[in-house]
Amino acid sequence: MKKINLIWIFAIFLLALPSVFAQTKRYTTPAQSAPAPVLKVVTPQEGQTIYGNRIPILFSVENFNLVDYQTTPTPASGQGHIHVWLDDANPTRDSAKKITTDATTYSDVAYGEHTLSAELVSNNHQSLNPPQTLTAKFKNAPISSPSPVATSGFDKNTALVILV
Repeated sequence: MKKINLIWIFAIFLLALPSVFAQTKRYTTPAQSAPAPVLKVVTPQEGQTIYGNRIPILFSVENFNLVDYQTTPTPASGQGHIHVWLDDANPTRDSAKKITTDATTYSDVAYGEHTLSAELVSNNHQSLNPPQTLTAKFKNAPISSPSPVATSGFDKNTALVILV
C-alpha cells in the first residue's frame, strides 16, 4: 500500500512540475516584451534648410528616460542620454556632444551641407542593444535681407530746380 502511495505522489509531482515552469516563464515574459526605445529627430529633418548659423536640434525620444550621466553613472534599463555629432566623419564616444535633454543648439555653423548623427546610449555611454541611431542631412543658408527699393534719380527738389 505504501508503495502505491509513493507512486501516486511521484506521479502528481511530475504532473505539477510543468505548471511550475510555465508560471516562471509567464513571470519573465513581460520584461522581455517591453517596448524598445525609439530616437527620432524633429528638426532638422532630412533635406531641410535652416536659415542662419545657429542650428537648433530637437529629438523625440520614446520608451526611454533621459538622465544626467554624471549624476546617474550606473547603467539602468530604459535610461541614458544622447550622443550627437555634427559633420563628424568618424564619430566616437569622445567626440560626441553628450546631451541629457531632447534639445540642443550648435552655434556659428558654417553655411552649407551638413550631416547630423545621434545615438541613444546608456548611462555608461555604451550603445543600446539593438542600437538606436539616426542620421539626417540638411543645409543652412544665410538669412537674406530684403533688397532695397530702387529709387529714381529724380526727387521733388530736383524736378523743381529743372522747371525753374
